[in-house]
Amino acid sequence: MNVRIENYSITVSPQHLALLMELWTRAGFTFPHGVSDHSVIRLALEDLISRGDLGTLRSFLTRSGLNNTAEAFSTLFRMAAALPASYDAAAFTARHDPNASFEYIDGSAGAEALIVIFTGNVQRVGFPLPMVHGLFEATGCPVLYLKDKTRSVFCDGLADGAGRAGLIARIRDKMDRAGIRRSVLVGSSSGTYAALQYARALSASHVLGLAGPTRVDPADTRPRIQNLCERFTAAGLPLDATEGFGAGAPCRMRYYYGEDHPRDADYARHLVQSGAGETVAVRGHANHVVLDVISELGLFQADLAAAVAGGDFTDPSVHPELMFHPKAAP
Repeated sequence: MNVRIENYSITVSPQHLALLMELWTRAGFTFPHGVSDHSVIRLALEDLISRGDLGTLRSFLTRSGLNNTAEAFSTLFRMAAALPASYDAAAFTARHDPNASFEYIDGSAGAEALIVIFTGNVQRVGFPLPMVHGLFEATGCPVLYLKDKTRSVFCDGLADGAGRAGLIARIRDKMDRAGIRRSVLVGSSSGTYAALQYARALSASHVLGLAGPTRVDPADTRPRIQNLCERFTAAGLPLDATEGFGAGAPCRMRYYYGEDHPRDADYARHLVQSGAGETVAVRGHANHVVLDVISELGLFQADLAAAVAGGDFTDPSVHPELMFHPKAAP
């Protein structure tokens, strides 16, 4: 007897689906029929990422074809494919503390700089930390992840009572103990604003901003923005993060964003016009997250390496997918 099933569906939790993905991948199966909810699949893939199982993620996306048919999965595939082949995500997750606001990871002896990463509101760098750490680990530098658990853009440090001064002192103590005299700051989304604000105090030679605000507009009526305006004003901080940036010490700033993302495009124009930094736009890109695209091109890795070495950022004009805007002359 032959039985033909025309339509069916499977209901499964993301955690169990992640385990099934591992089994399917090991067995050599392609994308299983019956699981069609992209939001559940994405959550399952996030579960794999949280456990450092990027191999299963890459294999599943390739075999299922989702990496070519859905942008949400294409971004994950691009990011995973851009990581160094030697990166052991599982080893990172074994020592990674997702609950820590201040997470320091040692680098190689003789490292030239400390890489300080200011995460955005969701404590990521566009992607979960186990997925991106390989980019920073490859530099050999110690890496410090600062996670904005209070969604305050670090205006009062880590909101642990020590304030901004306490956070700066804690970071400089790490630098002193490692014999490091300068830092390279990376800001993701709202973390870009924080990176600009902290650059001078942390002796930053370079700031790499992955989209996000370069100023806070008091005319923006969104409750969160109004709350930030009040907090920044109370703390005596400028609403324009470019104000005084680089004063007294030269600091190179490059900002990456999607050309078709209206708010980030506005922030980019402001940065250039202020003379604080230069920008690189991904042509036709409307997503707030750009790390996967510029990493696939190798630009972010090259710029990060240049920053660690203390040199100029690389020339983005070799990539037709990108558009470069130099900072305005003083």
